[in-house]
Amino acid sequence: MDPLSDLAYDIVMSVERLAAALQEKNVKLPPAAQEELGYSLLEVLRKLDSYRNRAERNFVRTGRTEHSLECLAYDVARSAERLAVALQARNLTLLGYVKLHPWVRKGMRRTLHESLRQLNSYADQIERRFVQNHVDVHGVQGEVFPYQAGRFVPFLKHGFLAFAEGGPPGLLALAGQAASDESETTVGEVAVEIYIGSEDESKIKKIVQSAQQLIEALGYEEVGEPEILRGSIFRRSRAVAQVGLDELKIQLMKVERGFELAQLDLRQAEVNVKESEAVSGLLVSLEGVDRACIRIGSLLVVKYKFGGAPVVFVRTLNQLEMHALTRFPEIQTNPERALSLLATAVQSLSDLEGGDGGTALSEGTN
Repeated sequence: MDPLSDLAYDIVMSVERLAAALQEKNVKLPPAAQEELGYSLLEVLRKLDSYRNRAERNFVRTGRTEHSLECLAYDVARSAERLAVALQARNLTLLGYVKLHPWVRKGMRRTLHESLRQLNSYADQIERRFVQNHVDVHGVQGEVFPYQAGRFVPFLKHGFLAFAEGGPPGLLALAGQAASDESETTVGEVAVEIYIGSEDESKIKKIVQSAQQLIEALGYEEVGEPEILRGSIFRRSRAVAQVGLDELKIQLMKVERGFELAQLDLRQAEVNVKESEAVSGLLVSLEGVDRACIRIGSLLVVKYKFGGAPVVFVRTLNQLEMHALTRFPEIQTNPERALSLLATAVQSLSDLEGGDGGTALSEGTN
C-alpha cells in the first residue's frame, strides 16, 4: 500500500475519533472554540479536497452540510478516505490514473502529516477535557447565583473555567438604565485591583506581571504607584487607556475570546495572539494559588476551589457592578462569595439611591 494512502487512512481514524468525541453529551465547546475548530477542520478539508483532485482523474465535488462540527469532521473523514482510495488505485495503475510527480508527493506527505498531528491533538484535547473531565453543571450554578454559569472550559487535569453571565431580571433592568453612563470605569482611566490569597512573593510577582500583560492587551497602561495592603495581598492601582473607546471594546472582546479558548490548543487568527497569550499567562500564574480575584476595569476574574478542584469565573461587569466594587472593594477579598456579594451590593445600592432605606451588604465579606 502507498505510504501516502496509509497516512490518509490514519487521518480517517483520527477524525472519526474526533467526531465521536464531539458527539458525547458532555461535550459543549464555547462559541470561540467552536469557531476556531470549525475553521481548522475546513482548512484540513480544503487541503484534502485539493490533493484528492490531483489523485483522482475525474473528480466531482459533492455538497456537504455545515450544521455541526461533528458533521464537518465526518466530511473530513470521507474526503481523507476517498483520497486514500484514489492513491491506492493510482498505485495499482487502474483506470489510467496519472502518476503523481515527486514534488507533489513530498508536499502531500508534509500536509498529511501536519493534518494528522493537528486532528489527533484536537481529538485528544476534547476527550481529555470535555469527555473525561466531567463538570457538574447543576452544582456550579449554585456557586454563581444569581448569575448563570456558561461557556465552560474544563481544565486539563481537573477543574474548569466558566463565564458568569446574565443575572436576575431586576439587576439586568437596573444595568440597562445605567448603560448610557460613560463613567471613568468605561473609558479614560480604570481601576486595577488584585487580591491574591497567598504571601508567597514569587507567586505574587508572577500573577501581578501576568495581570499587567493583560492590562496592556486590553488597551491600557498602569500608572502611578499601587496601594498594597498585606495579609495575603490586595493591590490597587489605576490604568489609563492608550486607545479610543471603539478599540477598547474590540480589545475586551478579543480578551473574552481568549478566555473561551482558555489554553485549548486551537489555531487562532494572528490578530488574537497577543490577547490569547496574555490570558493564558494569567491562567498559568493563577495555578500557583488557591484564591484570587482580579479586576481590570470591566473585566473580573475570580479563582477559588469548588469541590476540591480549581475554578475560574470570568465576568464582564456592567456600570452598576463596577460602581458597587468601587464602593465595596472588600468584596474582592472573598473570592468564594464575590459574585453573590456583588449582586447583593448592586441591589443594596439601588435601594439606597431609590430611597428605600436598604442597607448595603447586610452580610459581611469575611
